[in-house]
Amino acid sequence: MRRALGGAFLAAWLAGLAPAAADGLLAHRAEFTLALASPRGEGGITDVSGRMSIELADVCDGWTVDQRLVLDIAFEGEAGFRSISSFVSWESKDGTRFRFEDRTWHDAGLIEEVSGNASLEAPDGPGRVVLSAPEAATLDLPPGTLFPTRHTAVLIEHASTGQTYLLRPLFDGTSAEGPVDVGVAIGKARDVPAELGAGAGRARPMRLAFFSGGEEPDLPAFEVAVLMQDNGVARAMTLDYGDYAVRATLVRVEPLPKLDCQ
Repeated sequence: MRRALGGAFLAAWLAGLAPAAADGLLAHRAEFTLALASPRGEGGITDVSGRMSIELADVCDGWTVDQRLVLDIAFEGEAGFRSISSFVSWESKDGTRFRFEDRTWHDAGLIEEVSGNASLEAPDGPGRVVLSAPEAATLDLPPGTLFPTRHTAVLIEHASTGQTYLLRPLFDGTSAEGPVDVGVAIGKARDVPAELGAGAGRARPMRLAFFSGGEEPDLPAFEVAVLMQDNGVARAMTLDYGDYAVRATLVRVEPLPKLDCQ
């Protein structure tokens, strides 16, 4: 449960929101507050509060993501703790190369680190991950695997053509166990007003289900509900882990300057 609020949280965020990476979408820095949406059952997490920022930038030869997350987590009948996560990545614009570094601290100590690089032989082709942490290792990627930015670009393309479901393997650099299957249900688009710097436009509700292939392979390990604008800005998001859910509320969006890539 405790580690799920680190790496798995980032996995969900990047799969759903790293997209301002397709042409025409907004490179930006977004800030969110985090809160417990709904504890369920007895025991476990009783409160969550925190903040998150994500910066998506066009660096000419690719797209970078820089995400910072701070969570204060309280448990029933035991001491709580603070979780701090940092995720940085670079992805080529054709979606075939990916570098990543994910670190999570609890209170003062580093508890998890995943870093390395990955590549595909061609878009939608097979590939390989070369890990440098938590230890040196290689992982195979099956044909059809997507990295985070291209995953969202493909998702938005599907939505724009009226398709309502997408199922693809995703490797996002937050786990040393390889890709996961992500199924996405896409709702109808609706107009949203300009606010918080996000700009006006159209947004679609989407629900992402992450299947880890564990003891219950037919049930998602967790789910994410997000209202995503066509320009890649998330208006609202809820991460559902079954026993509890975390709500991310958009506070501010700051567009990033465009680089002269000529």
